[in-house]
Amino acid sequence: MAILGAVEQVIDNYIDNALSQVEPNTEITVLISSTHTHGSVHVLDEGPGMSELEISKAFNRFWRATSDSHGSGLGLAIVERLVTLGGGHVQLSNRQPHGLDAQADFLLKNA
Repeated sequence: MAILGAVEQVIDNYIDNALSQVEPNTEITVLISSTHTHGSVHVLDEGPGMSELEISKAFNRFWRATSDSHGSGLGLAIVERLVTLGGGHVQLSNRQPHGLDAQADFLLKNA
């Protein structure tokens, strides 16, 4: 079951990451949906997206897409840990023609 405060921390980290990748005045969309047992968060940006190699490493501790970026490289690792400990799943996927969909699916109640 989702860890208390995890949804807020996931949204905060995903938005922070999106803000670091997009140009000023670029739209970032947050979509939240739920059923009785599951919740889903998507943070959609219009940035450059990520290579498949970057996506495969993005949830690793201390990994950052570029060496000149700010931060510790722990944000997405924390997101992944919070979500999976609560029985959920995280995923990053490129959007067309550009941008990224940062997704987290939460188990809200045992089915």
